[in-house]
Amino acid sequence: MESVVGDTSNPTPDIETPRSTSRSRVETGSSAIGRSPKRLKFNENGLPIGDKAPSATRLGKLARTHIPICYKTWKLVPERYMDTLWSTFKKEFPEVKDSQRGIFLGKANEAWKKFKSRLRANFVGNDVSKWKEKVPTLVKSEDWEIFCDHEATENQKQIRIQNKANKVNGEPKGTHNTGRDGYARSAEKWEEVNGRPPSRAELWLATHSLKDGTYAPYNKKFADQIEFLLKVFKERGEKETLDSGPINEVFGKDSRGRVRCVGSHVSRKAMLNSSFAREMLAEVKSKRDCCEEKVDKLAEEVDGLKGRFKQFIDEFRDGKFVSTATPNVRKSTYTDEAHTNENPLTAPPPTSLATPSQVGDEGINCKILSYKREIVGYGRKSNFGAVTNVHDHILELREVKVVVDKILIPNHSLWGGQQGCATTLEDIGRGGIMYWHDDFFPPTDD
Repeated sequence: MESVVGDTSNPTPDIETPRSTSRSRVETGSSAIGRSPKRLKFNENGLPIGDKAPSATRLGKLARTHIPICYKTWKLVPERYMDTLWSTFKKEFPEVKDSQRGIFLGKANEAWKKFKSRLRANFVGNDVSKWKEKVPTLVKSEDWEIFCDHEATENQKQIRIQNKANKVNGEPKGTHNTGRDGYARSAEKWEEVNGRPPSRAELWLATHSLKDGTYAPYNKKFADQIEFLLKVFKERGEKETLDSGPINEVFGKDSRGRVRCVGSHVSRKAMLNSSFAREMLAEVKSKRDCCEEKVDKLAEEVDGLKGRFKQFIDEFRDGKFVSTATPNVRKSTYTDEAHTNENPLTAPPPTSLATPSQVGDEGINCKILSYKREIVGYGRKSNFGAVTNVHDHILELREVKVVVDKILIPNHSLWGGQQGCATTLEDIGRGGIMYWHDDFFPPTDD
């Protein structure tokens, strides 16, 4: 694997020589011992996303700990220091892959340069000897002396003077307002709200606007152009690419290995090389979202079926079992005396003892079954809808009125437990009227 460090052939101080240990750069105590691995989530470009991603903070600490400040630039830092930093970082963040080394070491470089900048801000006057007397905490005295000697050169002084002048006289540059989120997490939040990934133009507008939706003066002119071009591209049905789109029209082609509105340390070359893989990933993600939607719908249907099944069980226990079965309608010609001594499970039904006027219509001869499908009597049921009230009970679905012609098990409980003052078939008696569920009224054989 190629090193991201660069050329280290330039002469640099031998930092491997014995040094004083009064200001050690090695972490000790609870900050280095027993540190538990942390979970990270990445987007398709390998940048960390999610609500909490402490990788940047940790990289800054590791850079200050493992990379000496005696080196002028990041490219001059020996690779052994990079390897130590990278291995330590991977132990704490196991999800990180070796292919992301360039991204995370680039972030470590930024943290290292900011650390050196803060050290330069503490210089007072131009007396180098006084600079060297104030050695910062966790910086070795040898590294600090080399750092001070380098910053005291005339070339570095001119660079600092020019940078200050540029800040005062230069035109303000457009800066995003994402804070520590960066473009990667901002894109993730935008997608959560809008249900799709943002284009580079949409992300630029979202990350450069203020809380009230307006733009700072140095961003306003760019925002107006991007909004206009974005509208034009949408009307034409054109898609934004790395080589075309509102961002390219306003700012020009990306240069110096950067890609606007993507994230730090993601180069144009890497974006082009991974374009096919990202397209395939987008298709897989779309299919996954579709499958998840179907699974969620199936889960809702299963929950509904569970609820209906529970309701069915409760109704069955309460004597309100619902079925769509329709019994055959037959009429009996048997007489009551013809089978008084027969087995009740096989005996044919008796001739009706009640007159049609007692039923309200001619009625249908049927057996009366218990929950266990045991014959408990014979009778004549009315047609559906002919009677709607029995013993002050409003008939529910599949409940019908029946006239009891013969009772085989007198102490059998009534449908629903109690009907009027009666609780058993004996209380109803022969010729009495009750209601029963139609599923337990099989027709009698002719």
